[in-house]
Amino acid sequence: MHIPAALNYLAFSHFIHWPEDSLRQFGRKTLGPVFGAEEEGESFAEHLAYLDAAALTDRMKKDIHRRCKACSDAVYQGQGLMKFRFWNWLERQSLGEGESQTVNIF
Repeated sequence: MHIPAALNYLAFSHFIHWPEDSLRQFGRKTLGPVFGAEEEGESFAEHLAYLDAAALTDRMKKDIHRRCKACSDAVYQGQGLMKFRFWNWLERQSLGEGESQTVNIF
C-alpha cells in the first residue's frame, strides 16, 4: 500500500463531507479509526503537517520513531500492520529517506 495515495484518498473523502474541518479534526475523525485511537490519528496529522512545512522538531522526530518502534513490535505479534505502515512511512520521510510518493520496507 502506498501511504501518500491512501492519505490523499482519505483526505479527499473527509473534506468532501466536512470542508470546514481542521487537519486535527481530520486526524481524529478519519485517521483515528486507521490508528485505533483519535489521539494517534490527530498526532499523525499534526506531525505530517510539520513535515510538509519542513518544521519537524527533534522532539517530534523522536515521537515518530517511538510510535513506529511500538508498531513494529506489535507487527511481530501479528497486529497493527496498517498502523505500522503509516508510521514507518512518516519516519522515513522525517529522516529524508526515500521519495515522498513511494515507500519500500525491504
